[in-house]
Amino acid sequence: MLMPPLTYIHASEAARTTAGGRGVGGGKCPNGMCPAAWYSMREFVESLAKGEGNFYDGWMKNPMSAMISCNDGFRPFSFYIEVTE
Repeated sequence: MLMPPLTYIHASEAARTTAGGRGVGGGKCPNGMCPAAWYSMREFVESLAKGEGNFYDGWMKNPMSAMISCNDGFRPFSFYIEVTE
């Protein structure tokens, strides 16, 4: 079975999703993203949007980034999330 192509979620959509630190619609999953993947990364995206970072105590070269793995054991994906602005 072929997997569907990956969808790039632009930072502006993630920022709209996490506006005000509470998330629009309670941290609603961005359009086109797998809900399981969003559940795995939502807290990290919201923290980065609020200016927080250094989740791994110096292990990441960029402290305003996170390496997240989706919790779907049948179709695992890893996501590198970083602040770009």
